Amino acid sequence: MAEDEARSARSVERTEMFSDAVLAIIITLLVLDLKPPQVSPGHLLRGLLEEWPAYLAYATSFLNLAAIWLAHRYVFERIRATSPPLNWANLAILFSSALVPFPTAVVARFLKAGNQGDIQTALALYALVGALMLISAWIFYQYAVRHPELIHAGGGKYLRQERAKALIGAALFLGGGLFGYVSPWIAFALFLAVPLYTGITTPR
Repeated sequence: MAEDEARSARSVERTEMFSDAVLAIIITLLVLDLKPPQVSPGHLLRGLLEEWPAYLAYATSFLNLAAIWLAHRYVFERIRATSPPLNWANLAILFSSALVPFPTAVVARFLKAGNQGDIQTALALYALVGALMLISAWIFYQYAVRHPELIHAGGGKYLRQERAKALIGAALFLGGGLFGYVSPWIAFALFLAVPLYTGITTPR
């Protein structure tokens, strides 16, 4: 019995460490889209200020990925064992998270270019990837809740809360994609509301 528990603990630890490494790489990749502006001498400040779309997209994606990592960390404190379906659900979270740098770069590029139609399309792409990330998290929580043998005693309540938060976050992302056709500022407000909501509602 003790040997089985130790094996389960090692499996959980390996899954968590692998996930941490992947998310760390994804977050690091975001910064690659921040590049020095190509300007003539004496115009560096103006060039830096004109790169504000890249800064906004980077900050938004960083905060959302940070929220995913924090939620992932706290959830795994409640996981006592893994299973193949749970591992696949976790990989779905990592797969969707790994997509984030792509729409981040797209939004930064086309927000700066200024074409309204392209901006709306870029924001819709960003919203879809963000929603996919949180729906993947919902699948993970849903499976864990339905298999209480995989979680520590008392962890079910927390996972059910996270499951509901994942759906709310996905709805905010999709809402941002829709409101992007009205104003990109409303879209970014909804995108940024996701990590803000996550931070406020995370148990201390």
